[in-house]
Amino acid sequence: ARLAFQSYCKAVPDDPEVWVLLCVINGSLGLYEDATHCGQRAIELAPGNIQAYFNTAVAQYSLEQPDEAIALFNEVLQRQPDHGFALYLMGRCYELKIGQDDNAIACYKKALGLDPQPPHLAVHLIKLYERVGDKDKAMELLDQLLLTRPNDPGLGAIKARIDADNGLL
Repeated sequence: ARLAFQSYCKAVPDDPEVWVLLCVINGSLGLYEDATHCGQRAIELAPGNIQAYFNTAVAQYSLEQPDEAIALFNEVLQRQPDHGFALYLMGRCYELKIGQDDNAIACYKKALGLDPQPPHLAVHLIKLYERVGDKDKAMELLDQLLLTRPNDPGLGAIKARIDADNGLL
């Protein structure tokens, strides 16, 4: 698929959708620099294309370039404020930066209020609360989520670990 899309991009270099798809393909193959290049080309051709911004941001995040990824996720969120996965990954970018845990938490909390939610978001937010030393917020969120998701394996694992740490098991 990658070779076919590369050939098509050479034959029709002004088709932003093909550049977006090649960005996705490169990203799925772990070729994040190539994905970034393709995504940036798609953005040049179609500055309103949310997928171009999102997939380029994912590639930048994968390259551990949080500042660049955050800027691109912000572009996504300006166009689609309820893009939960962009919020989640932007939070992950903030976690890569020293001293940005509050921004990460804000992103996660906003994403948590959306439907559908990114996978593992709640678990990640609880663990971040624990890491920053806010065990009360972690427990409050965990208890709240267990009311609506009592069979969630990730939440159950956290509850079991906390109970074991507190000598309750």
